[in-house]
Amino acid sequence: MKIYENILKGKVKYPAYVHPDAQDLLERLITPDLTKRLGNLYGGPEDVKKHPWFAEVTWDRLARKDIDAPYTPPVKVGAGDASQFDRYPEETERYGQAGNDE
Repeated sequence: MKIYENILKGKVKYPAYVHPDAQDLLERLITPDLTKRLGNLYGGPEDVKKHPWFAEVTWDRLARKDIDAPYTPPVKVGAGDASQFDRYPEETERYGQAGNDE
């Protein structure tokens, strides 16, 4: 909820490693003023596609699914292989259980 509140206040802080073009894109996508939000202006989604962050994207090749993935994880067992994901302990609490909201 804190992230949502910060977005509404316009006080999002980006880590130093976030590229300036990425930061600009995010700022223009999450602006609360719909009249200034990228993708919601006269150019519509074309404005988003023309943003400098996407300068190297070849949109027609992407639409044709003719672009190689930058990284293809090794699959060991088959379509259900989850070996590339971190393991976490199973939660023991039941979902939907009544609880104290204080």
